[in-house]
Amino acid sequence: MNKRNSNDITIIALVIFEFINTMFRAFGMVNINQSIILREFDFIILLVLMIKHFISQKKIDITILKYIVLYLYIVFISSIYGISNITEFSNIIMPLVLGLLGCTVYFSLDDKRLRAIIYIGVWIMLFLYYSFVITGSYAHDPTGINSIYYFLLSFPLILCFPKSLLKLITVILITIVVVISMKSTALIILISVLLIEYYYHMKDSSLKRIIMPFFILLFFVIAIFMIKRFLNIDVVEMYVKSNILDGGNGRTEIWKNVINMFKNSNIVQMIFGHGYNAVANITGLSAHNDYLELLFDFGILGFCGFISTIFYWIKSYFKMKKLEFKYSKLFLMVICELLIIFFFSSCYFQASYYLMIVFILFSLINNYKVTKRKVLSNE
Repeated sequence: MNKRNSNDITIIALVIFEFINTMFRAFGMVNINQSIILREFDFIILLVLMIKHFISQKKIDITILKYIVLYLYIVFISSIYGISNITEFSNIIMPLVLGLLGCTVYFSLDDKRLRAIIYIGVWIMLFLYYSFVITGSYAHDPTGINSIYYFLLSFPLILCFPKSLLKLITVILITIVVVISMKSTALIILISVLLIEYYYHMKDSSLKRIIMPFFILLFFVIAIFMIKRFLNIDVVEMYVKSNILDGGNGRTEIWKNVINMFKNSNIVQMIFGHGYNAVANITGLSAHNDYLELLFDFGILGFCGFISTIFYWIKSYFKMKKLEFKYSKLFLMVICELLIIFFFSSCYFQASYYLMIVFILFSLINNYKVTKRKVLSNE
């Protein structure tokens, strides 16, 4: 195992540890203060790894420089309005640390030990979610319910693993738990990722192209039936009640409120923002939309930096697809996940939700650049 793969494994293991640690904290399995200490210790190790990588680099890529500038701006604005504790500070800095680590590490799923760590982490998180949310006492606790994203955002990784019975069982279990959870955002993410999987199999035989959509639909129907039969949970009725009759949990009203607050801001606030967590501090609620939250908290400047990062990811995907890069499917899946969760949730500074995805995005870009150089040198 080479040094790059060793770094992959170390970073992924630390991130999964943080996922499980956060779930333990959410479900009251560990003391909150001890859990936060473990979280910050995890963060310090990742920070040291990042600094070590950049000390060894002779130059900084222009893309990395832009990413650093964006976060320096965010930290500056946040510090002006005040950051109340170390957890908020690490929430702001952690995506930067993982993104920069990704820029220096050559991510690959070829290592069996890396796949084993991801499998173990996902199965532990599935067990915790089923025990404490699906059949436990946290079925109506927002923190507990939202912990579904810890393993759902690992779903594309599982789909890109080599075919095996363990992979099939894991995919089925994740699907069943997502359906039972009745999280509409989680269900949209799941279906979107499966559609991308189908898109990348369209080059297969015509019979497979015809059968696969029906198989996916049949799979969901069977899952819903089995859940009702063995767990006595009527998924369809729950979904209609929680997402249609209740008006989608009032998201549209919250969005309108944030837009109106932004329109009523002065010109300086529109350009530079109101500071970290301003929406929640003013309304008592998050915006349930990271695009709006970033626009209000960090103004037009911060929003433009955020959007430029997203466009950079999308542009990188099309370059990968053109080169027929082997991880282009995985890259598209994680972009899709982030765009959806950013639209329906406020997770950009709840870093634990998507730390692994940030790392994977930038490390796959680094992998692509190395692959491209090899291809060009062989021409």
